[in-house]
Amino acid sequence: MKRTGRTMTLRGRLPTDASSAFTKKQIIVDDGRSNIGYRVVQWFLFASQPGPNTSFYGNLATGQGTQTEPDASSNIQIGWSQGGYYLPLDNSSLIDPDHIINRELYIRAFNSGHAEGNDINYLVVMEEVQLSNDEAVIAMIKETAQTSPNTT
Repeated sequence: MKRTGRTMTLRGRLPTDASSAFTKKQIIVDDGRSNIGYRVVQWFLFASQPGPNTSFYGNLATGQGTQTEPDASSNIQIGWSQGGYYLPLDNSSLIDPDHIINRELYIRAFNSGHAEGNDINYLVVMEEVQLSNDEAVIAMIKETAQTSPNTT
């Protein structure tokens, strides 16, 4: 694995509405370039309208599953974050340092203050890496190999 020196930043909003506190968004789509991967170096979730009733948590995942709760036993979850009104600029984020994204990346989140328009902002900073054929195959297997059907 070789670092290319390129950095990619993804940022946006996870829309919420009054009917559901859960939201999911695909932020990287498989482009078929299996020899190019990304390593998340930082990521943050933060409320668009901080208030006393706002708290949230979420995860970065390499698969489509629906589970929003943090679950370190799920091999598709590679990052976890939580925050809210009392932690507006000091939210807590964790990243599994032993991961490479070479197909898809999703953000899934739960927002307790899910009134329409109270979206969750995200910022994901990644470094690009070049993979050998063997490393690419290992990264693809690792994304799903340890995940059971019940851990989505």
